[in-house]
Amino acid sequence: MRWVPAKIDEQIDKPKRMSYDFGRIILRLVRMEKWQLVYLAKNMKAFYLASPETVASDLDFIKKRFRYRRIGLLKEQIELLPRPVSEPLVVIDEREIGPVPRLFDLEEIMGKILVLASLFMVPVLSSKAWRPKWAKYFVWSRRRDKPFSPQEFRFVLRLLTYIPVDLAEKEEEKIALALKKKEWPAYLKARLERLSQDAMKRFWRWPEEPSGEIKVGLVDPLLFFPTVPSSEEIPFTFPCGLLFLESA
Repeated sequence: MRWVPAKIDEQIDKPKRMSYDFGRIILRLVRMEKWQLVYLAKNMKAFYLASPETVASDLDFIKKRFRYRRIGLLKEQIELLPRPVSEPLVVIDEREIGPVPRLFDLEEIMGKILVLASLFMVPVLSSKAWRPKWAKYFVWSRRRDKPFSPQEFRFVLRLLTYIPVDLAEKEEEKIALALKKKEWPAYLKARLERLSQDAMKRFWRWPEEPSGEIKVGLVDPLLFFPTVPSSEEIPFTFPCGLLFLESA
C-alpha cells in the first residue's frame, strides 16, 4: 500500500505555489547570506520544540527519520541538548531574520516557534511534554490511542507541510478583502471554520479516538496577533501544523 496519494505528489510540481512559498521566505530572510537563505528555504522540513524531559529520545527519533532535510532549532533551546548541535538540526537565530511578531496569550517560546514555522511554511515537531500547553490552542486536532507508525508519520508530516502552501495565497487575498470591507471579525470566524474543515478532509484516514491523546493538530498564529497584522507581518500568519514526537 502506498501512503502518499497521487494528488499530494502532483502538488510538488505546481510552480505557482512553490515559487510563492520560496519567494515569501526570501523576502523576509534579508539579513542572511544568499547561500544560507536559499539552503534553508529549500531544505527546512520542520522546526523542533524541545523539552528537557524528552530531548534525548526526541533527538534519536529525529536523527533516524531525517537524514537529508534540516530541522530548525531555536537558538535559545541549544542549552537543552545533551550534546553539541549536529545534523539534521540547524540553529535558527531570529536576529538574522529581522523583526519577528510577538504573539499574545502564548508562552514566548511557543509564539516564536509558531511565527517562524509559519514564515518557513513548515510544521512543528514538538516534544510530547508540551502537549498539555498546546492542547487549548488547536483549531483542529486528532486524538489517537497509539502513536503513528513510521509510514504514517511521514505521510502526516507531508500533509501538514502542504496546509500553509495550499492556503497561504488564498488567505492573503481574503485578508486584504476583509480589511478593505472592514469585516475583520467575520473573516476570523470564517477562517477558523475553514481551517478546521480543511484539516478534517486531509486527515480523514485517521478517525478520532476519544480515549487517546492528541497526536497532531493545527494552530493558527493569526488568532494571537494583538492587532490586525501589517502587510510585512502577513508571512507570519499562515496556519501551522504540529506533530508530537512519539515512537510507535
